[in-house]
Amino acid sequence: MKKTLALSALLALTTSSMAMDVEYFIGAGAERGKLDTTVSGGNLSIGNKYNDTAFKLKAGAIIDKKHRVSLSRVGYSEKGGDFDLTNLNYDYIIPLKNDFSLLAGVHAGVAEYDEPGYNIDGFDYGLQAGVLYDITSNVQLETNLAYTKFNVEETFSGVKAEFNDGISFYLGFNYKF
Repeated sequence: MKKTLALSALLALTTSSMAMDVEYFIGAGAERGKLDTTVSGGNLSIGNKYNDTAFKLKAGAIIDKKHRVSLSRVGYSEKGGDFDLTNLNYDYIIPLKNDFSLLAGVHAGVAEYDEPGYNIDGFDYGLQAGVLYDITSNVQLETNLAYTKFNVEETFSGVKAEFNDGISFYLGFNYKF
């Protein structure tokens, strides 16, 4: 009975995965990020903006032309510190006319800030929306706007540093294969 059930489940999984239309892609582009940070200690609290344009890489799969799952990596660098984000992304694709599609999705991942003698890391999560334009059957232009909330904070010698949230704009190209 257990063997029959296991074979039936394996057959169902194999059949359903064969029926899915999967396209893989890689992408690269420029992302402009504006991140809010706070440094506080005692009765003093200073808010700061961390602004940078960085190179972003992504790779993933488009499933049944409606769902896109990807892994992305971007590294900001400003004022002697590096802020790196590695995220798992999910986008729902809404096809429009003339090779255009809208994207609406979520992301979550790991955020790491590093400068000499100072290192903090934590989680990030957020929402994104964008537009895809199919230049050819294999090449896409992508633009994306994302809001990210950070859970990145650390206290050193009575001074608390934290990344609060950020907005980023991405423009890049994807190659589907």
